[in-house]
Amino acid sequence: MAITDAAKEAIWIKGLLSELNMLHKAVILYSDSQSAIHLSKNPVFHERSKHIQIKYHFIRDMVERKEVKLEKVPTELNPIDMGTKVLPLSSTCFAISGEVEALVKWKDSLDMNPTTHSLLRSWNLSSTSSTSHDLYNNTPCTWVGIACNGFGSVINITLYSSNLKGTLHNFNFSSFPSLLELSLYNNSLYGSIPMHIGNLSTLTSLDIGINHLSGNIPSPICLLTSLGFLDLASNYLNGSIPPQIGLLVFLEVMYVYSNKFSSRIPVSIGNLSKLTDLELSESKVVGSIPNEIGQLKSLTTLYLYDNQLTGSIPWETSPS
Repeated sequence: MAITDAAKEAIWIKGLLSELNMLHKAVILYSDSQSAIHLSKNPVFHERSKHIQIKYHFIRDMVERKEVKLEKVPTELNPIDMGTKVLPLSSTCFAISGEVEALVKWKDSLDMNPTTHSLLRSWNLSSTSSTSHDLYNNTPCTWVGIACNGFGSVINITLYSSNLKGTLHNFNFSSFPSLLELSLYNNSLYGSIPMHIGNLSTLTSLDIGINHLSGNIPSPICLLTSLGFLDLASNYLNGSIPPQIGLLVFLEVMYVYSNKFSSRIPVSIGNLSKLTDLELSESKVVGSIPNEIGQLKSLTTLYLYDNQLTGSIPWETSPS
């Protein structure tokens, strides 16, 4: 029953993403119930399943049509079990150890300098052993710039103005299923923003402004649908602002000024009904101001100066 309900939500999201040319393959659903997976794949009537309402057999049709693919998730890879079951220490530490390894790997990929080396001195594996005791002691919660929730999972990475130099490509974002805030503001990060940043599905604040990042804004950033704060300002980003930006319906603040887009303002920006602060100045934005900006009823700050905009200001944005 739970798989069926999840499948309906997943198929709706898949339909939306397909229209935006962002997803065209089967949706993978993970379940910790091997029995439920077998029932979903086997259309044969079972004595023990006669109590299940017919509507929940919908999942069988989706599996047969290859709209949905079911896979088993083992306990050691299922962080939610920490909140619902009594697990051995080795299992509860598994996800934490993945975060530890991801942080250390990214630190090791940075161009180290005396400041960075001193700042991130605490970011290290105290032991090469993989016993439960060692994994527990290697929690990153006491490391500089790291904050965790009650389960020991990383929820905040804050390293602004820390003289960091390097790229984000060795940052394994998928290792942080609980991350809420990522702040790397005012450093010397360079290269492009990786496509896999879209794996930070719980993120509410992304601040990577004032760096040396270049290339396009990757479209998977629009999958971060919990974002309330987005700062990509003062970089060397070019190309266009993704037309799917309108998916970020909880966004309240968007800073993308001082870049090199040379593109139009996407009309989907009108979907951001909670937006209060939109700053696009000095970004080589071209074309006319879309009428859809007039739909931003919560907007209190709008900066568009020093661009190559033409035409008139939409009347909806003018003072009443």
